[in-house]
This record gives sequence, C-alpha cells and structure tokens, in this order.
Amino acid sequence: MKINEKGISKITGILIAVVALLVIANVATVAYFYAKKENAKKIVAAPIIIASSSQEFTQATSSDEIATSIEKTALIDNIDEEIEVDWQVNSQATTTLEKFLPQVDFKKLGEGNFENIAVVYIGRVKDGFYKDKDLYRIEVAELGTTYFRVIKDGDKIVVLNNYSGSVRGYGFSGVFYENSKLTIKDFEPPMEISIPNSDSKLIKSSNKNEPMFTADLSDLKTFFKYNNWQVYKNTPSGCFVVKAKDGTDRNYYFNFLQQSLNYSENDGDPYYSFPLLKGIKWNNGSVSKDDYSVARRSCFYGCYNYADIKQNELILAGTVNNQLVYELKNPKNNEENSEQFFYLEFDKTRITYADYLKSHPVIYWRDPFGDYIALRNTKFDQFSMVECGKPVIYLYPQKTTDVSVQVAPTGGFTITEPAYNNGWKVKATPDSELYNYADKQTYPYLFWEGKAYNYQIPNAGFVVKKEEVEKFLIEKLAKLGLIQKEYDEFIEFWLPKMQAKPYYFVTFVPQSDFDKIAPLSVNPKPDTIIRVFMDFQGLDNVVRVPEQKIVTPIRKGFTVVEWGGALHN
Repeated sequence: MKINEKGISKITGILIAVVALLVIANVATVAYFYAKKENAKKIVAAPIIIASSSQEFTQATSSDEIATSIEKTALIDNIDEEIEVDWQVNSQATTTLEKFLPQVDFKKLGEGNFENIAVVYIGRVKDGFYKDKDLYRIEVAELGTTYFRVIKDGDKIVVLNNYSGSVRGYGFSGVFYENSKLTIKDFEPPMEISIPNSDSKLIKSSNKNEPMFTADLSDLKTFFKYNNWQVYKNTPSGCFVVKAKDGTDRNYYFNFLQQSLNYSENDGDPYYSFPLLKGIKWNNGSVSKDDYSVARRSCFYGCYNYADIKQNELILAGTVNNQLVYELKNPKNNEENSEQFFYLEFDKTRITYADYLKSHPVIYWRDPFGDYIALRNTKFDQFSMVECGKPVIYLYPQKTTDVSVQVAPTGGFTITEPAYNNGWKVKATPDSELYNYADKQTYPYLFWEGKAYNYQIPNAGFVVKKEEVEKFLIEKLAKLGLIQKEYDEFIEFWLPKMQAKPYYFVTFVPQSDFDKIAPLSVNPKPDTIIRVFMDFQGLDNVVRVPEQKIVTPIRKGFTVVEWGGALHN
C-alpha cells in the first residue's frame, strides 16, 4: 500500500496533535497539584496512579477532569515535613465518623466496619503545608482500639500513617488520603526516662499504642517530670505511664527488670508476654531453678504486682543481678501469703504450709521509689488460664432494634451459640428475644464459653456456708444489677457447682477488669452495660478475707446484661 506525501503529512499532524495533548494534560496535572497549596514548604514529586484503567483516563476530556480523576483514584498525599501542633487534647470534643464526613456514604463502601468509631479533636497545625488545619484522632473500638491521626483539610482527610493503623484493614482505603512522610514534632515521649536520685531508668514499651485505651486520670498518681514529660503511676495496673501529645498512654518499665527478665512468648514485649525472673541466688548460696513472675496478673492491662508492705516486715532473701530481693519475716501472719497458699491446688496435689514456705513462694524487689513489687514463684502462682463458664448476654433495647455484638476472650472461644462468625448480628426486642440473622433462629440470649490468660482472682470477697450459697447469690446478684429472670438462670447454672465443700470463697471480678479479659463491643451503643463475673473456691474451713464492696448500677435506656463465672484449669 502506498502512502502519498499528503497522507504522511496528515498522519504526522495527528501524531503531533496527540503528543501535544498529552503534554498539555501532564503539565496541567502537575500544575494542579503544585498550585493547590501555594505555601507548601516541600512537595516531593512521586509516581502517582493516574487512573484504574486506560478507559477511565481517555474519558477525561479536559485537564480539570484529568486532575479530578487523579485525585479520586490516587488518594496519596506527598507532603514531607515536620509539623508543630497546638495541642488541645483537654477539649475532648467528640463526634461520630458519619458527622465528621457527611459527604461519604459509608453504606455504599461495602468494606470495613464503620460502627463504634469516635472522632476526637486534639489540636491545630501551627505551621507548614497544613497550617491552621485541625488534627483529629479517630478511634475504632473493635475488640480493642485502633487509632488514626488525621488532618482535615476541607473535605480532604489525610491519614498520617506514621501515627495510625492500616487504613486498608478498616475499609478506609477509598475514603482517606494517606501520608507516610509527614511527622509531628515531639509527639512521642522519649524511649528512656531517668529516675531522679537513682541510677535506674524507665524504658518505654515497644508497643506504640499501649494500652489500647487511655487511663482514667483518677487512676493516675503524679510521680515526677522528665524534660517537660509528666510521669504517672497507674495504681490499678502498676504501670508507669507517660502520655503522648494526643493524650494516649505509653507504658514504661524498669530497666533492671527489663534487662533481667526472660519472656514466655512474643519476643519479650511485657505487654503481650509473661515476664519471668530467673537465677535468684539465695542467702545459703544455692541458685533458684524456679521462675518468678513480676507482672500484675490481669490481661491486656497490667505491669507490676505492687504489694502494700513495709521494710520492717521483710528480711533479705538473696540477690539477682546485683539487686536485693526480700521475703517476709513472719509469713504466717501475712494475709496475702496465706491466701496464696490457700488457692494452690495444682495437679490435684497439696503441700504443707511449711514446705510451701521453703520454696520461696513470694519474694519482693524494692523499686527506686521505695515501693515493693511482689515476684511470685510460678510453681505455685502460675499465669493460669481461666475458663469462662457460660457467660450469657441479654440485650434490652427500648424498641426492637438491629444490634451487632462482639466479644473477644483473650484465650479464644471454646463454644458459642449461635455461631459467632466474627460477631453476632441480631434483631433484639425489649424483652431480649433475639432473632439471629445468620441462622434465622430466635434465642433468649447470646451464649459463649472461652478462655482468658493471665487472670487474677480478686483478694476481696465473701466466705459463705454451703447451705447459704443460694440465698447469698440472690442477694448479691440483685445488688449487682441483675433482675430475677437473670439471677434465677445464673443460680440454676452455678449452684450445683458449689455444693462439694462446706464453705465457699466467692468474689465478683470488677467489671473494668472483666472488660480487659473479654472486651465487649455492642452497636448501637447501650446506655447501660452490666457485666457480672463470679469466681469461687471451695473451702474446708472458714478463713478471713477482706469484704468486697458492691456498687449497684442503675438500669436505664438500652441495657446490656452479661453474667458468667470462672472455671479454673
């Protein structure tokens, strides 16, 4: 086929026009991004995904349409700078994700769970590309909390990946821009903190967002300041806490214990593993082969097991890594030690109290602040696994409502009814008649059994005669907020298990502690949540225990009630 000069000229002209169009489009696109913020300190040119397909690109007929297509599909923010923030975390202005992003139809996304999400205002950017823009913390409460720190620039939400969870894991990949370069000045407290008047230091946990929730300020005791960072002690957990600039907590550990401890699992992060002290050299020259646990025995939220004890009650027991450890002078007179022995019945065996004491069951290390941490011999006082016996969940909305429920026992489930399937989705009536969408069956409550690691039995409680257990349970369960239908079913399940011994020690795990052992998430959010979890131990004789205080909750609005108990392995 021959092509004449006129034809060649025509083809050449078309090619030139196409190239020119592409150049114009490319220049317009670059100009769009560079002109959008004239006061940008530094914008790094980087590859950008222009469109998901060539067809989508060719449908854009103008530079504005091309730029819009790029912005919608790329969802990448390339600002590379360090910013300062005017922190306003005390405002705690909170809203929902739907109100925060009214322009987004989350129901159409079809990805992720956008329920149980709070948006908290934490400050304003003071300088740079996003000067005067607001900074927020998005909290996804889904069996623990994942945080996202985001900047809101009009309708554009920029997730700061250096301070956030994965947007893809929560369905935000098509909603938020991602920035993996921008940093916040002095956001994180230091890795090490020197303790005043001591050679010791506090070392920050490797888990950035530990714990998964912020501590109640009423639980925090002010200890000292280090370079403008306030150090607290969380009394319930025994943790030392420093708050990041957005108000979330960071746990700290003593460097001596960090360097001396071995860990049962998870590469030595004490937040997720069981820290064990080994190699204690006793006064008689022998070296212990036993392991000693130093952590407070609770799940998710515990550091050190502090003891209310004084120096004059102790004698020197030995050393470990040049540190002194102590024992009680008169352990028989110590209520805590007596109870520790009383609960020991592992492997269906029991040793004499004298042999128990010879095994150094509890020793103490004095921290740099003069307080004593109890280290427990795991041969007796193990990080035991407790099985949660028949927890059941009632849902009482004020009108028939679709409800989603998630619970996460730390040792996993052994059985659920109906099938769990990453959560239950039911239609609940005000009488807790629950229609389960998955199997199209109706249930009076949601049932689960599971296991929890690193569980601690409360010391306070009640000692009850076997013959009086039923009367006792009726009285105490009512005070704990259960109505007759609920405590009747509770007693029907548990009373037969409390008839083998003449006496029973009975205690109820504080709801805040049970929330850590088996976090519960309900949507829509209830007005009242009552979780009753009982533990008990059969006794041959009466023993004296501190009486547990019970506060009666007020049932109002949408109420969720759960009861269960511990079955020890």
